[in-house]
Amino acid sequence: MGVDMARALDTSYFDKRLARRRRNPSYNAEYERVRSQIARVDSLVRSLDKLREQEGLTKAALARRTGMNPASVRRFFSNPRNPEWHTLDALAEALGAQLVATKLKKTGDRNRKAKSAA
Repeated sequence: MGVDMARALDTSYFDKRLARRRRNPSYNAEYERVRSQIARVDSLVRSLDKLREQEGLTKAALARRTGMNPASVRRFFSNPRNPEWHTLDALAEALGAQLVATKLKKTGDRNRKAKSAA
């Protein structure tokens, strides 16, 4: 009964279909944009979870600080599906942190500056 899910799940059809779709430049650009957005959200959630651990708080204790349902906080950290801004902000505030936007460094910008300085 204990079937290894990695062996039981055949994703070859999906992988081939995705590879075909990603050959379309507009599809691929949107795919990469969304993938990058998901990575940024995941990074933010991991940072909040790390702060929670550093504070020595359980997820239930953090939920009490924010007035949120403990099950919702557990789900947030185990499977953050597109969290709402007010949820991120409430958790950050309860941890004594703030959400801050910073400018991303682009590889192309650094290359252009290096070439112009030469």
